[in-house]
Amino acid sequence: IAGSGRVELEARAAEWFETAARVATGFAAWASARDLAARALELTGAGGVDRARRLQLLGRATANAAGVDEALPLLEESLAAYRSLGADAPRSGVADAACAVGRQLRAQARFSVTQELADELLQELGEQDDAATARLLALRGYGALSAWDDFAGARADAERALELARGSDDPDAELEALQLLTAC
Repeated sequence: IAGSGRVELEARAAEWFETAARVATGFAAWASARDLAARALELTGAGGVDRARRLQLLGRATANAAGVDEALPLLEESLAAYRSLGADAPRSGVADAACAVGRQLRAQARFSVTQELADELLQELGEQDDAATARLLALRGYGALSAWDDFAGARADAERALELARGSDDPDAELEALQLLTAC
């Protein structure tokens, strides 16, 4: 810390606040997580992966502390921040942000919008044999099932998502795919 400039100290503080927010999230201390994530975001620059990730963390904590109406704009901003990075955006970050947005849209019964978002991102990112594709397929399947009672389409997405999640060794994506599969 000695000899560090203001920018370096703010970056380090932002990392600590983000870590503390994640710990608070792990204990379901949503109000604390929200405050800590907001503080981390305040100390974060205007662009980049750090901003997108911290916006998502703040949105997730806000969803649990205050509700969908306050969380959705933060999560949409997170997704937009990831997408603005273009080819430099981590696929996992884009998919996680999209799924966070999708969960809030589903809570508002905006199922067709959820399906459209997932479809758009699958086309934008391209389908690959990874957990990001598995998550987006599950999101699309939930949207199709809830909006249109498209059991066949949702089941196809769930089966493909499950295969990809297992191949990627991602237990969270596997759980999402299994939950969708049981709903079909």
